[in-house]
Amino acid sequence: MQTDNAQTDSTLFFRMMDSCPINKKVQLLNRAGIATTGWWDGKDDWFVGWFPIPRIPEHLKKEIIGDTRT
Repeated sequence: MQTDNAQTDSTLFFRMMDSCPINKKVQLLNRAGIATTGWWDGKDDWFVGWFPIPRIPEHLKKEIIGDTRT
């Protein structure tokens, strides 16, 4: 689904902060409506939602410059 200039997925939604893992890298949605990648300390109330970081499939890992994993 496309809204304005953003490509979205109608089946995926940010989760409530009470379920966000502490000190793990996640997507964080702040009060300004901006999503960033970062770590939540369990205290900062600037964030209102979170989502897990997508995994990179093996066929895309081969396309990443400098990725020496096999």
